[in-house]
Amino acid sequence: MTPSQPVSATAYYGLYARAPGTAGRKICGVQRSIVVVGLLLLGGLLVVRARALLTLAWAVLFGDGLILLHAAFRTPNLKTRLASAREEFRAVWRGYQTSGFERGDYTL
Repeated sequence: MTPSQPVSATAYYGLYARAPGTAGRKICGVQRSIVVVGLLLLGGLLVVRARALLTLAWAVLFGDGLILLHAAFRTPNLKTRLASAREEFRAVWRGYQTSGFERGDYTL
């Protein structure tokens, strides 16, 4: 930018960024970060009050364990395996077409 052009806020902070000192998001008139901390504290208090810490720990452990188990058994090249299966099917199908099945003999 040349010194003669006015400088806009988007030049420094980006298209959607706020300038420092401007008000952030508010939920019912309260800053969002305070609402988030309050809800986290309330959730933690309810877990302790209900004595559900062990149940929550088992649920987290079970959920994360299932995710890790699924990731361990995933095949890395699924797309390649599907393509090779498709090619094998086509080769077998071509074999059926050239071996007399086009005449109507469908017995195996």
